Amino acid sequence: MKLVITQPNFVPWLGYFAQIHHSSKICFLDNVQYNRREWQNRNRITSRTGKVSYITANIKKAKRNSLINTIELSENFYLEKLLNKVRENYYGSKFSKELISYLEEGFRNALKESNGNLSKLNVELIKYFCLLTDIKLNYSLASCFDQNSKNIKTPTENLIEICKIHKVDEYLSSIGAKEYMLPEIQKFNNSKIKVYWQIFNHSKYTEADRKKKFLSHLSIVDYLAHNSIDSLKGYLESCHSEIEGN
Repeated sequence: MKLVITQPNFVPWLGYFAQIHHSSKICFLDNVQYNRREWQNRNRITSRTGKVSYITANIKKAKRNSLINTIELSENFYLEKLLNKVRENYYGSKFSKELISYLEEGFRNALKESNGNLSKLNVELIKYFCLLTDIKLNYSLASCFDQNSKNIKTPTENLIEICKIHKVDEYLSSIGAKEYMLPEIQKFNNSKIKVYWQIFNHSKYTEADRKKKFLSHLSIVDYLAHNSIDSLKGYLESCHSEIEGN
């Protein structure tokens, strides 16, 4: 059994969905500190000129040490404003109309279910896109487990404890976590948990355009503006690979 542990991000990038697709279970790490510089309430798309642009879920002011699952959406978050930005940025793209239809349905349902909570909104959107693309999602929330009684001293020890709770012997991590995990990688060995690093070879998925260069690591929104939703799973499989980490 292979587990992914990740924060619940806002309309995530393709490598995020590839991890879900290639794991047995996913645990959303919703009980760690919210980071304004990360991807919990924003993600990257492209502008009409091919430059990086952002879609954002406005949030209420919160204390610096607030946990992700306590962050609330602002009254100034307007879905129509977000949709209009996507319409404008992807005007003329092959699947732009279908994309807007998906976003309208997905966001309206997610906003209703989340009751203004950012973390719940993100999880509902991830569930929606997995359902659309036939990606199996077997998930849990880290906040549902009592870890206060455990002698956890580092982020790596927290990951190991979550793996133990889920009774898995394999852990799939993004390559970006390698730097902070390597000094304690032996702790995974001691717990008989095999670590794998995801390598996502981001191949080009847009038509050639002399005026625009291909930008990678964008939100799933960008892919769906240019490609049919039925093609996504195959694309993820072609880009995803793993290397052993311990």
